[in-house]
Amino acid sequence: MTDSALGPVVAIDIDGVLRLRHEPVIVDLWPGVFAAEFTVRRGSFPTAHHGQPDWDANGEVTFVNAFSGVGAAWIRDLLDRGIEVDWASTWGLHANKHFPQILGIPPLPAATLGPARPGETTVQWKMTQLVEQFPGRPLLWVDDDVPGPRQDMLADLRAPRDRALTRTHWIGTPTVGITLDDVAEMDEWLALASTHEGQRQLRADRRRELARVAARRRRSRQRLERDRRERALRLRQAKAESPIRRPGDTRPSTRGDQGDR
Repeated sequence: MTDSALGPVVAIDIDGVLRLRHEPVIVDLWPGVFAAEFTVRRGSFPTAHHGQPDWDANGEVTFVNAFSGVGAAWIRDLLDRGIEVDWASTWGLHANKHFPQILGIPPLPAATLGPARPGETTVQWKMTQLVEQFPGRPLLWVDDDVPGPRQDMLADLRAPRDRALTRTHWIGTPTVGITLDDVAEMDEWLALASTHEGQRQLRADRRRELARVAARRRRSRQRLERDRRERALRLRQAKAESPIRRPGDTRPSTRGDQGDR
């Protein structure tokens, strides 16, 4: 596929994916992890979805964090292959003031910039913006904080024609970030998403998966209906077998005793 307007987009988070979530910094925790120091000014720090750090008298704070060298190398490789990579982070465009130099990459576009709605979680805020962008293009969202077991929620929110071309990859260990196993799995999907033949396969895979889900739901409804009917039958049988008494009647039931007379 040569048309970049139809090529895949990788929307990648920073914290827990590239910038690792652990203190103190341990660079030998995982292969490729490295430490870096950077200073942030008050005006270049995100205000939404972030607690404010302890600013010094100059309105600055210095962080020392561990970073995923595997993730940084993967982004460089994606860009070399002509795949678009966008930030999908609460850092927004502030990310380009701090992280490209650390990761050895150029500044990236930010796919998540809009204001948050009242009560909206970080995940909801990201999805709201991602679903409105990149129509007709495969979208790979890489994050350590996804909608629980519903990792296909972003796909369900996109336009019907784009749902098969959507994948959410969950980084399960934010103290480690992107690993070589993550890269292999994501590259396999991107290889399919980057060709017309591969996209046809992804659409066929989604149709089969939807058919399996529909079949499971149908079997579940049938099982519930069967259980309901069996309970109703047992209830009718229990009523038929129980003694029939009138109000105030204390005489023992004679049902079933006629044969002893």
